[in-house]
Amino acid sequence: MLDNHHLTRRLTPAHIDLRPWPPIQLPALAQWEQQQAKVINTTNAGRSVIATKKLSSGALLLSERACIQWLYRGPQRQRYCFHCFHRVNHGVSCRSNHACQWDIIYCSKQCEAIQWWRQHRWLCRFSELDVLDTVDLLLALQLLPGSLDDLDSGMHDPLYDNQIERVCCRLFYMSSPHFQKALGRTLGQIRCNSFAVKQSHDQDGIKGKAIYLTGSMINHACDPNALVFFDDQDNSIQIRTCRSINKGEGIFISYGPLASREPSIIKRKEILQQRYFFDCQCDACRQVITSSPQQRFIKCQACMTGRLERNQARCEECHCAYDWDELTKQEQRIEMYLARDAFEQALKIQRQIYDKDAHIIGQTLDQLAHFYAMRGSFKESAKYSRESLAIVCKTFGPESIEAAEEMLKLSTLLFNANLPQEAKAQIQKTIQVHRKLGLDQQNPEDFNELQTMLFLLYNARYKCGIGSV
Repeated sequence: MLDNHHLTRRLTPAHIDLRPWPPIQLPALAQWEQQQAKVINTTNAGRSVIATKKLSSGALLLSERACIQWLYRGPQRQRYCFHCFHRVNHGVSCRSNHACQWDIIYCSKQCEAIQWWRQHRWLCRFSELDVLDTVDLLLALQLLPGSLDDLDSGMHDPLYDNQIERVCCRLFYMSSPHFQKALGRTLGQIRCNSFAVKQSHDQDGIKGKAIYLTGSMINHACDPNALVFFDDQDNSIQIRTCRSINKGEGIFISYGPLASREPSIIKRKEILQQRYFFDCQCDACRQVITSSPQQRFIKCQACMTGRLERNQARCEECHCAYDWDELTKQEQRIEMYLARDAFEQALKIQRQIYDKDAHIIGQTLDQLAHFYAMRGSFKESAKYSRESLAIVCKTFGPESIEAAEEMLKLSTLLFNANLPQEAKAQIQKTIQVHRKLGLDQQNPEDFNELQTMLFLLYNARYKCGIGSV
């Protein structure tokens, strides 16, 4: 809770010049690559994006830079420019130096100056505003009224009124009915059209939030036919197809949980309703709500053939009651073994209580593969990686992003294990899937590594493995 009486003491003469919206010129709408897509208005789904020609898997639909963005607090603030998200080698601090309490750096004096005159000169003394629940508001204050009118209007959240009152009206004395109404509309547009910025080669997860004017026009599907990739260099996005799309067919990306990862339609709908204020009616959510194999992954210990969902009372095969208290004890033992890196003991218990194709077993197999690879036992590592890949293919599909990542690991392990015939076959399959998904363009370093290994194999210079997982 902000103490406005305390914060107003930090106002300076600079705040006299505070305007509701600093004059920021947004970029023109990005164009669809080779005019392969267009925006139409439909009766049921409103604005939609459709293909103007038959598209193959991996086709590039859009390249676009963010019009506004916000870098979240965390370790990323020490590696990325607060203004442009570029990686920082030699950081530039805020011109206020120690007077600035914000944990931010810039990649250049130019970025520092742009952000200073755009907004930071007013926020510099108020690090209390650098919290997650005010991010949308601080983004909205960078925009001119009506800047996002090309996007869906979104929904009004009562929390917006409270944020506007606390920050804009009471602290900065920015209050007028027109101002508050326009700002509330912009907040709704940001909430429903922003992207969570992620980086493919980073373990930090979500970096921040950004608006992409053209990319935001693509509707959601829990089983999408296009994927969003983020460029670590300039915070731009690329949107590529992940399957073939016919002319006139709708193009969809995923805003939230994928159907392959969250099989529960009810849970997916709840998450999307909470985050984006809409009731998902995509094809995956209109299916009859039934249990999927991914949910029924617990073995019946009486007949060993039946499969149960968590907390299901009885097995449908033998009608015996299931001892859920015993399962809880077994899962606690598994967690204990995993914490001690005793992966094989954990896997032994998992195979007793879970279906052989359960995703949770695949995760342990992947950990085992990494464990042995780090110790130079590449043949043993490849054995577990192969099993993990089989489960990933059954769970997510043989041409999914998840399968492509596992295939890359297995290819490298087989190469390092000095198994040329197996390595050659696996690398060729991996290259094929990477090309279909457009990963040869999105992750060229990984693709070049695959091609290098294949070149060495075909040119009989393959002696021993190089690289690691």
